[in-house]
Amino acid sequence: MVFERSNVNQILYFLIAILVLALFLAPIATAIMILRKLDEAARVRKRRFGRVQFRFFIFDFFSLIFLLQLPFGFVTLESLKNGAGIAVGFLCCALVAVWWTTIRTVSDAGITTVGWRAFISMVVIPATFIGSFYIGIAAINFAQGEFSTRSTVWMVLAIVSLSVSPLIVRKALAAAETSESAQAEAPQQGEAL
Repeated sequence: MVFERSNVNQILYFLIAILVLALFLAPIATAIMILRKLDEAARVRKRRFGRVQFRFFIFDFFSLIFLLQLPFGFVTLESLKNGAGIAVGFLCCALVAVWWTTIRTVSDAGITTVGWRAFISMVVIPATFIGSFYIGIAAINFAQGEFSTRSTVWMVLAIVSLSVSPLIVRKALAAAETSESAQAEAPQQGEAL
């Protein structure tokens, strides 16, 4: 069986399209997995305890300030003159919405340790959102033959962060469950030991 060159090219383009599609969908599926774990923990806790008290720590505000610095790190005075201010404003509004939702969900899930809350809100969630979209963009660049060291490094960082994030969320939720069960077993104030 002899393949013509045009058929081989069509098969190759089809395989590249499937690879690009997989590289787009895999990070988004990973992001859904990460966010679903937090959301499920929050729902279970709400069912178990009824209405859950929202806890806001001052460090949560610090994480918002940290997140807002991310879009401003890519802005120059020249880019603001060229209309990038609208994009930066939109990105800041989106970051505030993601931050608020993250803090509400983390609080509802019972994660009260400042370290875990900061790590989730400052590292895991931004890495999940940025990584899930960047891998697809880098995949298109690679499919077009545009290889660069910077693009490769960022893609590897995105893949690593998406791989590690579910483990971090599981550890934070396990620590919250352990802390919650320890508080439930501890004698209340005024009770006899």
